[in-house]
Amino acid sequence: MRQNFNYFFRYTRSERNGLFGITIVTCVLWATPKSYPFLWEKLNKTNDNNTILFKELIALKAEVTRNHPLFPNDSSVHQLFSFNPNTANMETLTTLGLSPKVASTLVHFREKGGRFLQKEDLKKVYGLKTDDYVRLEDCIDLEATNISTSSKVQDVCQKSYLMFPFDPNTVTTKTLLLMGMHAKTVNVLSNFRHKKGKFLKKEDLKKIYGLSATEYARFEPYIQIFDNQGLSPKDTSVAPSATQANRLKKSANKIIDVNQASLENFLELRGIGTTFAARILQRRETLGGFVRIDQIQEVFGISDSMYRRILPQLKLDANLQKIQKILINRVSESQIRHPYLTRKQAALLIRYRLNHGSYTTLNDLHSSRILPDTVLERVAPYLSFE
Repeated sequence: MRQNFNYFFRYTRSERNGLFGITIVTCVLWATPKSYPFLWEKLNKTNDNNTILFKELIALKAEVTRNHPLFPNDSSVHQLFSFNPNTANMETLTTLGLSPKVASTLVHFREKGGRFLQKEDLKKVYGLKTDDYVRLEDCIDLEATNISTSSKVQDVCQKSYLMFPFDPNTVTTKTLLLMGMHAKTVNVLSNFRHKKGKFLKKEDLKKIYGLSATEYARFEPYIQIFDNQGLSPKDTSVAPSATQANRLKKSANKIIDVNQASLENFLELRGIGTTFAARILQRRETLGGFVRIDQIQEVFGISDSMYRRILPQLKLDANLQKIQKILINRVSESQIRHPYLTRKQAALLIRYRLNHGSYTTLNDLHSSRILPDTVLERVAPYLSFE
């Protein structure tokens, strides 16, 4: 009996060490969840601003609260307002709709000495989705002060969305995001359709949870409910096949002027959908017009292969260009807004003019050495020395 006992329960030194280690790990795993309340209480009493863990726990708690089935989503949680990515805190970033993980990545980037010099720099934040950048792009203000979400008065961002007719029964999620509908509201709409829900009239869109009356009023003029054959109530006299063919037809022989083309014209190009067509128009507007066809490559998301595929269908008529010029000798520092210029460069241009007099030619700008040659070459067609 004793031999059997020793055979089964006598361990070597390495086996005893392993058993001891497993016991310690088990105790730690058991005790860790029970220590959360004490840890949370201690962190709440900590006044040091360098407690990154405290910030992350706050963000995690807010995220769990929003997503937990016992806590219904509040449509006011995510808002759009002007913000400066160089100063915005975790609370501000999550209120704008960024996930706590992306917001934490952005904050850590700044804490390591990183800085956003222009809007496009925000694209470099790891984990930031393209749809989130497009939604927030017009709200980025690199000179804005940090806005506290606890304030009763919010500096609402007047974002100009591209609007076009859509059927809520068939419209894509990307199109809705491009038109300014929040991602969570889009998800509710998508889930409604996935469960065989259908919009029979415009007013049915009001039932989507999270869509405010103000937002519905913005979308209402563009809602078109089509029947099963693809016809709206006003188009019943037109053959459905002809209507759909004219709407979806894409011709490889179609050539358009990039400065004159409308959204529908760009949609006729092969490989260009609503999202890319809208981004091209938005880029053209912010630039003040295209001066070279290859500026299409600057549109976010357009790859080199896509550009080469549509290039034979693009043209730029120099005689029809209506470029919006920057009156460099008249504008103030706050009036210069151009994708090729950072805020700092714009400020230096104006201060140099005030100290040394008006610019007469492009050579004056070159001599000032304010702008690198590469930047000066890109922005030169958009400058006027009147």
